[in-house]
Amino acid sequence: MKKFLKKCALAVLLLILINVIAFFVLVAVNPMLNKVYECSHFKNKKYDLLVFGNSMTVDGIDCEYLAQQGIDSYNLATNGSHMCSSLLQLKAYLKNNQKPKTIIIGLPSATGQSLLNKVPYPNPLIDFFYEPNLENCVLNPPPVNLRWLYVESLKIIVSKAHRESKIVRGQWKSPKVIADDSTFKDKKTEFQYDNADFQEFLKICKDNGIQVIPIEMPGSNANRNSFPYTYPINLVDHSQLTLYNINNYEVSKNIIDAKTDWLAPDHLNKFGGAKLTAFVYENILKTKNQSND
Repeated sequence: MKKFLKKCALAVLLLILINVIAFFVLVAVNPMLNKVYECSHFKNKKYDLLVFGNSMTVDGIDCEYLAQQGIDSYNLATNGSHMCSSLLQLKAYLKNNQKPKTIIIGLPSATGQSLLNKVPYPNPLIDFFYEPNLENCVLNPPPVNLRWLYVESLKIIVSKAHRESKIVRGQWKSPKVIADDSTFKDKKTEFQYDNADFQEFLKICKDNGIQVIPIEMPGSNANRNSFPYTYPINLVDHSQLTLYNINNYEVSKNIIDAKTDWLAPDHLNKFGGAKLTAFVYENILKTKNQSND
């Protein structure tokens, strides 16, 4: 019996060791893992502007460009996130850091509900660092819980384009170019903004005096629409918030070059991200700052 228990204990220790090694391999290789780890440990930061969203926003909002314009900013958006994960990030940031003046929320309705899905789907990468617990750390370890990151890490090892990519102020900057050969079809799917996590996110910002700018991120030609560039979001307190629909085809076609600015379908490379962010700065942020002055 003692030999059996010793073997079991040895097997458990070996499993723990494998998981620890696997985790540190990921930390050493995967930039997104490093980003989320660092963000979860932010203390006493004083960013003027923060960015939230999922992968379209990770690629599309260039906080290095904004910093060069005098807006100290960081892109907290995380691949695969639902609004419930962004809400968790916001609460953690406000608890440990100085509140920002402005928050941009990148909405990916061009590709479906995703961020605002009525059924929340927590991001295991966010949960692993922001809500560490026995299940996340032991019962659901990295090789299982974060297995897609191993695929991404393998791409970094074998692909020159991935190796040349980097995360700067939270944005994934990739030089890779895949042309968008799709054609505009005026995608008419309307999306609702009554998601409970989204509304709670907006309320927290309002209660803290934080200006929120929701932006519909531009998708590929086939996923763009002809809805107005600006329209109101109704809030739970019956007030309204202006949303900027950069997924409007007439607006986005003057910003994004289909041949040079895409990393993958609906995801901008560093060239497209810089152009989109310059548009946001010139046409939204500067206008709002001037009106506040």
